[in-house]
Amino acid sequence: MARAKTTKGRILSIIICLISSVATYGQSVQSAQQIRFFNPGNDTGGVFLKAPLNPVRYTLTFPTGTGTAGQMLTTDGTGVLQWNTPEAGWTLLGNANTNPATNFLGTTDNVDLVIRSFNIERMRVRANGVISTAGDFYSLGNLGAGTAPTERLTVSGNAYLNADDAGLLVDVSGSSRFGIIKKQGATPVLAAGSGTVISLGHWSTANILGNITSGSFTPRLSINASGLVTINSLDGTARSSV
Repeated sequence: MARAKTTKGRILSIIICLISSVATYGQSVQSAQQIRFFNPGNDTGGVFLKAPLNPVRYTLTFPTGTGTAGQMLTTDGTGVLQWNTPEAGWTLLGNANTNPATNFLGTTDNVDLVIRSFNIERMRVRANGVISTAGDFYSLGNLGAGTAPTERLTVSGNAYLNADDAGLLVDVSGSSRFGIIKKQGATPVLAAGSGTVISLGHWSTANILGNITSGSFTPRLSINASGLVTINSLDGTARSSV
């Protein structure tokens, strides 16, 4: 009987010592408005859980498991915490295993998508589908409008130039010497630069686009820089001049 009392006394003393150790130095220390968790081997590092200053009390109920790698604790709004896997976002190093049917860069509501650099808007994809750019647009490949491009610029449908003092120009020998010009206050003209001959005629093949390099041109009507008009015969030789 005496031995049993002695054993109970020793167990009680051990429990009291453990509680005292935890309260003063170990894993958790309670103080006013906060609980502090320290590393037993280093008093300088720790985590503090601090209560709000206003007299509000609430309960957080932790989940039963530890969750899996990459999960985070979220609340259901009533204080019940649960492990959830965060939605994947677009990363600075790129993404893998994406599905174009469900993964996309854009908006899901009726607002524009804006792309910036140096905190300045460079491109805007409007909610109605119109794309506008605030700077120059430079394409290293072919560009198509209304169709898949086969050349540097392929247009299916009408092309409209709405500007004065502008034109659609063709570069010749390093200079824009031929084009359709619209000068302010004047009607559009088909013009060549000074010293450049304007020629109208036929190409050697029915398909000009695919045979520009290999084909040849036969002039039918030519206008030189002095205004001399030459009309050629079918074989390309001069027939008459005006």
